[in-house]
Amino acid sequence: MKKSASKPDPVFSLAKKLVKKQLKSIGKEGSPGHTLSDEQVHKIRVCTKKLRALLLLYRPCCSKNNIKPVDNIIKEFARSYSGLRDAHVQYVTLSRAIKQFGVEHENDMQPLLDYYYNAKQNAVDHGSPVDPHLGFEDILQNWDERLKPGTAPNLKAGVDYAYRKARKLSIKAQSLHQDDTYHKCRKWVKYFFYDLKMLVRKKSEEDKNYIRKL
Repeated sequence: MKKSASKPDPVFSLAKKLVKKQLKSIGKEGSPGHTLSDEQVHKIRVCTKKLRALLLLYRPCCSKNNIKPVDNIIKEFARSYSGLRDAHVQYVTLSRAIKQFGVEHENDMQPLLDYYYNAKQNAVDHGSPVDPHLGFEDILQNWDERLKPGTAPNLKAGVDYAYRKARKLSIKAQSLHQDDTYHKCRKWVKYFFYDLKMLVRKKSEEDKNYIRKL
């Protein structure tokens, strides 16, 4: 797929590389008839978050009406894996909690652990995740068709946009102490974090320290 912009689009190039790397890592296990591991499901969801972070770099130069449909496709693709991921996290979290409580509480917690294990298996057996190859291809195709700014996006403007949004939400979260605001703040800090990690190639020690703090 080639962008029809007057200059090469580095953001779309990064998105294609990200998807290519992700599909290579899951290989045949991502095709119909194969079951993805818990770790592979996690990596697919992380990849969708990185794609959404890259998508935000278009905000300063593209209409929100062009960006939103692509973002919705990514969200729907990620959401098809949310049941699998949530069930796995719940089971692992409870297992760790039981170990922390001590062996004497294990029998009391076993029925609850069994419940979450069955929920985890049920998510695997009856979940309907989108085929990763088809899902990522659909994302890139819509990205290529809808986001044609006429010139390469200004990366600094895009990163600054993510930073301002994350900072504004962090201030709001600290003043309101509401779960929903903290969630939005954390989401935008992640977007800013992913953008920096993907765009800053030669990281100085100062860059590395800043990213670690994020």
